[in-house]
Formats: sequence, C-alpha cells, structure tokens
Amino acid sequence: MAPTLMPNDIVVAEVISSNVRLHKNDVVVFTYPESNKVLIKRYVPLMQTDADDQSSLFLLGDNLANSLDSRLLGAISRDRIIGKVHWVLLNENGLAFEKLF
Repeated sequence: MAPTLMPNDIVVAEVISSNVRLHKNDVVVFTYPESNKVLIKRYVPLMQTDADDQSSLFLLGDNLANSLDSRLLGAISRDRIIGKVHWVLLNENGLAFEKLF
C-alpha cells in the first residue's frame, strides 16, 4: 500500500459486518485466501453492478508495480473482509494521526 501505508505503520480500523456497504477507495483489512495472512488494500469497484453486489470485491494495492492484490488473487470474498481502515496512528516518523478518508 506504499506510499499510503508503509511497512510497520500502525493503523486504526473499524471491524465491519458483511452488510456494511463499502465505497470506492475504502481501504480494507482482509485475510489472504490461501494462508489467512492479513493484508490491507483499496476497494476498487469494477462496474456499476459491483456497487449493488458486494459478495466478492476487487482490491488493489497502491503500489501497483509490487502488490499482491486482486490482479493476482482474483476477487476477494466479502466474508474475508475484517474491517475498514480510518487512521494511520503511527508511522516511521512517530505519531501520525492521519485520516485516510
């Protein structure tokens, strides 16, 4: 997610249920399908219909040249979404308190 998020940044995320609607550019926390590793990526609706049916989501990293995201993994099942990131609390420079969106 560089440059938005860097390794070792600490974020504040809201745990969300599967009925909470995601919006374009929301940054979400989810589990990687093969290993249950936790990743953070940006939600990018592919079509207008994606806004109605959010059972599977297209998630991209901000560093497109080097990101394990839906371009390789395919669409991510909605039940793998853990939460939505709101703030960067700590970054490499110390306290950040940066609101993402």
